[in-house]
Amino acid sequence: MNNICKLASVYPRLDLLDIKLLQIIAELPGLTVASAAEIAGISRKTAQLRIALLSGGRKTRPGSSRYGFITEDKNFADKRKRSLALTEAGETLLEQITEGTGR
Repeated sequence: MNNICKLASVYPRLDLLDIKLLQIIAELPGLTVASAAEIAGISRKTAQLRIALLSGGRKTRPGSSRYGFITEDKNFADKRKRSLALTEAGETLLEQITEGTGR
């Protein structure tokens, strides 16, 4: 639990929904935002906002509050959609969370 508290102080804007989205994307890399929203049981708009926070974003500026845990690449099947995957930082964060919960 101590590890979770440390992570919460480093990433104060992360919540359980963010962690749930990271876990979904880790299990199903290449997933679209709409699919991630459906699996998580949230609206597409909520998923878009949370994924924008978790990703580096396409327009990330220095000092941005975005974390860079997710990459958003163009979907080859449909250019309007984005395929999601975890970055190394995202994978590391999930490992730290798992260690902190004793799973």
